[in-house]
Amino acid sequence: MIKARNLNPLSIMKIFLSLFFVILVHQSFYAQVKIGNNPNVINTNSILELESNSKALVITRVNDTQMNSILPLEGAIVYNTDHKCIFQYTGLTWNSLCTTQTNQQLTFNPLTQELTLQNGGTVDLSSLINDNDNDPLNETNTSFRIQNDNIEITDRNGTLSIPLSDLADAIVTNTPGLNGADGATGATGATGANGTNGTNGATGATGATGAAGTNGTNGTNGTNGATGATGATGAAGTNGTNGTNGTNGATGATGATGAAGTNGTNGTNGTNGATGATGATGAAGTNGTNG
Repeated sequence: MIKARNLNPLSIMKIFLSLFFVILVHQSFYAQVKIGNNPNVINTNSILELESNSKALVITRVNDTQMNSILPLEGAIVYNTDHKCIFQYTGLTWNSLCTTQTNQQLTFNPLTQELTLQNGGTVDLSSLINDNDNDPLNETNTSFRIQNDNIEITDRNGTLSIPLSDLADAIVTNTPGLNGADGATGATGATGANGTNGTNGATGATGATGAAGTNGTNGTNGTNGATGATGATGAAGTNGTNGTNGTNGATGATGATGAAGTNGTNGTNGTNGATGATGATGAAGTNGTNG
C-alpha cells in the first residue's frame, strides 16, 4: 500500500488520474472498468464501476482555501473538510451538496449597489453602475432582472446588461469561517453605584421548622424551696391480691376455765319408755325390834 503524505490536492488528483489512466489502458479491450467485487460483472452502460461491501470511495479532500483555488470542469466534486460535505463545481462556483439547491431569490440594494443571493452571496455592482457624473438621479435604478445569461439593470439613462460570467470573480460567499481563538479576558470594570432599594416584597410563607438544636449544659441546681402544705389524701387504692396463707403456728397453752354459763331452758320431756321387766325379789329385810 502506498501512503501519500504532505501532498497537495492537485498532486493527489494527478496520482489518481495516472492510476485511472493505467487501468483504462489495461482494460482497453473491454472499454469498461470494474473495480472491487465481481470484476467480470458490469453494466453495459457503465464506463467505470466500483463494487464493495467493505471499502469506500474516498474523493479529493480539501479545505475552503484549497477548494476555491481549484477551477476544474463543470461537475467536478471534492470533499470539503471545513464544511464536512461534498461540493460540486457549477462552472462558476462551488456549491454544497448538503443543502438543497433551488432557484434563489436575488435582491438589489440601490443604496449600497449590492446584489444579494438568497443563500448569502453578494456582488458589489457600484463600479459597474456609477457613471461618475454630477447627476445622481440617473443612477437610481428603476428595474432589475435576470435575462438569459445577463443581469439587466435599468435607470433613467437606459438599461445596462452585464454577463453573469463577468461577475463570477466578484461573488463573495458568506460562508462562516472557523471561530478564532478567544481573546484575553479584559480588565474588570469599575463597580457601578448601588441602585435604589426596591420595595419590600410580601412576607413569604413560614418555612419548615428547623431541626432541634443540641441541648445546652445543665445549670446549677437551685436552693430547695419551702415544703408545701400537705395535699389532700388520695383515693384508696385497689385492694391487692390476698397473699398465700402462712403455716399454722404451734397450739398455745390451755386458757383458764371460763365462768359457768347460764343454764339453758329445760327441754321438752321425752316420751315415756316401755315398762321394763319385773326385777328379781330382793332379800328379806332384817326383822324389826319387837315391841
